[in-house]
Amino acid sequence: MFETKAYKICDYVLIADARNSIQRNRVLKRTNMTKQKFQLIKQNQFSNKERKKLSPKSYLITTNYGKLFTFMLVLKVLLKIYFAKKVENKT
Repeated sequence: MFETKAYKICDYVLIADARNSIQRNRVLKRTNMTKQKFQLIKQNQFSNKERKKLSPKSYLITTNYGKLFTFMLVLKVLLKIYFAKKVENKT
C-alpha cells in the first residue's frame, strides 16, 4: 500500500505489525514462499516509522498476540475513528 502510494486515497490506514520472528514464521508457512523471497519483500517494505510519517492518520496494530487480540485492537481503532467523526460532524 505504501510502496504503491495507494495510502494517498485513504482517509485512515491501519498498519499491521508483528515481531520479526512471528512475521517470518507466518510468511514462510505460505505456499511457494522461500527465505530469499521473504528477505526481498522485507527489504522493499517501508518501515513503520516511514509509514506513520507518510500517513499521519494511520494506526499501528500489533498482531503478535493472535486473531482475537488483533480483532479487539482493530475494533478499538474503528470506534475511535467513528466517534471522532461524530464529534467532528456536530461542530
